[in-house]
Amino acid sequence: AIQARLALSGASGRAATLGAHDQAVAFLRQAIAITADAAERAGLYLRAASSANAAARHDLAQALVLEGIAIAGTLADPALLGAAEALLGELLIDAGKPPEAVEVLEAAVARLAEVSDDEARAGLLGNLSRAYMRSGHPARAIETADLALAIAERRHLDRIIAETLNNKGSSLSYLGR
Repeated sequence: AIQARLALSGASGRAATLGAHDQAVAFLRQAIAITADAAERAGLYLRAASSANAAARHDLAQALVLEGIAIAGTLADPALLGAAEALLGELLIDAGKPPEAVEVLEAAVARLAEVSDDEARAGLLGNLSRAYMRSGHPARAIETADLALAIAERRHLDRIIAETLNNKGSSLSYLGR
């Protein structure tokens, strides 16, 4: 089963790289079905949700990420739960639901403040900045972007830095600055 899971996981990565996200989701669902470890299952659900989102299958993406969150919530891994909730926020924004994303991400940021995993917190704050921007709250987006950048720059989290700078720049533009 381990060898099959690894093969399916690898095949999903190749499919996603080629833009075949529906196929990637199918491979990941097969891998989930044969994976016993809860943390690995949660990670596979999150990867499947990302691919479903890339294929603009927002309902499927949300269902998959919620499965991942449910599993992550049973584990003593705040970083995994934070990453899962950050992904849910991203999916909600991409599905045109930024106010819902704000609610999810604000609650997740508050929860993660208690354990303070820097990478997960930076991801949550970066996505919250984007949700504020897309919800028409540019000043809050800038303030939140600055919090995310302070963490992400210190940890050299390049993807979060790039996305958050985009959020901040767009929000500054909305304010005429």
